[in-house]
Amino acid sequence: MLAVGWTGLFDSNPALPVRFIGNHLRKRSALWDNRILPLPIRGWVPGGVEREVLDEYLAKTFEHTSLSVALDIFKAGTAQGFKSLDGMIDYSAAFEMLDRPLLVVAGTEDQLAPPDSVRPAFERSKSKDKTYRAWPLGHLDLIMGRESTRTVWPLVRQWLDRH
Repeated sequence: MLAVGWTGLFDSNPALPVRFIGNHLRKRSALWDNRILPLPIRGWVPGGVEREVLDEYLAKTFEHTSLSVALDIFKAGTAQGFKSLDGMIDYSAAFEMLDRPLLVVAGTEDQLAPPDSVRPAFERSKSKDKTYRAWPLGHLDLIMGRESTRTVWPLVRQWLDRH
């Protein structure tokens, strides 16, 4: 991706039509939602999100983005830390230094942001008031899943009420 960027071919920062990804996932959600089919990565635990909610989410989530945003996401995923475009501000270090109340939630079945990728930010945080909780849920399940209204959302509400 970086090599293509250096050529100048995409200096106009074209829009990328990513809606087809959501459409693909929605049309084939029965396969993605199949517990028996071994897939290397899933956005939710099979059966963890109601069919109607999943269909609406997949239909509306994937919008157009620009090439520069997509490249920034790829770069952030391979970098040690998250920095400003000019590299002058290390957002990861700034986050770690904040002494603000912090709530971190994770899904033990999350294949997009597993606890091993989330927990270090919690542990390195200098916050004196921090809470970490994990549930046997996937990435999307944490927010929109069948169990989220009985697990994650009550915790978030109670945490916000205390803070």
